Amino acid sequence: MHQNGRRFLLMLYTPLYLLCFTLLERSSEHSYHVIHCPIDDMIPFCEVFIIPYFGWFVYMTFGLVFTIFQKNGRDFYHMATALFFGMTLFIIISYAYPNMLDLRPKVFPRHNFLTQLVSDLYFIDTPTNVFPSIHVFNSVVIHHGMCRCDKFKTNPIYKRFSFVFTVLIILSTLFLKQHSVIDASAGLLLALAMYPICYGRWSGWLVKIWRRFDPKHY
Repeated sequence: MHQNGRRFLLMLYTPLYLLCFTLLERSSEHSYHVIHCPIDDMIPFCEVFIIPYFGWFVYMTFGLVFTIFQKNGRDFYHMATALFFGMTLFIIISYAYPNMLDLRPKVFPRHNFLTQLVSDLYFIDTPTNVFPSIHVFNSVVIHHGMCRCDKFKTNPIYKRFSFVFTVLIILSTLFLKQHSVIDASAGLLLALAMYPICYGRWSGWLVKIWRRFDPKHY
């Protein structure tokens, strides 16, 4: 199989995740717990953050493709494992603990192209199943995964740009009222919790699995 073929096979997780999430969103049998904290009320709505919020999709795609095409497959495999674990845990939590937000503005403070984009986002994205924030979790995991690659290690400009963009994505979830400080923080903590499992002292089992899966390029 081609050098990157095995890595692309792992991307089959994506349609499986989307299927589970779609079924979760369509379920109407849940009694949702509303997530909220006082700090949420102190954060103003700011439509400018729709740019980094939508930029998350580009950032995610770039991060995955970038690591897939690295000569050393180790960075991709460990990053992919962190993503799989976190996103699967999110689905489990959402089924076991149905949750939602009630933070979105009823009326926008102004009307412009960006608020129209936010309105479109609100229309297609329900304020349910937000804990922990996948936007935050995935951004942090992708940033950390790319920074472990050789090209990022030797180029501080890449690392700084990735870090700044990750911070902007996290802030966008709050300023667009897509997430509470609670579930955004949970997404960050979940990403940090993946480090010892996928990279640190508890990652020995993972090394053995991926070496067997791709002994030539691990």
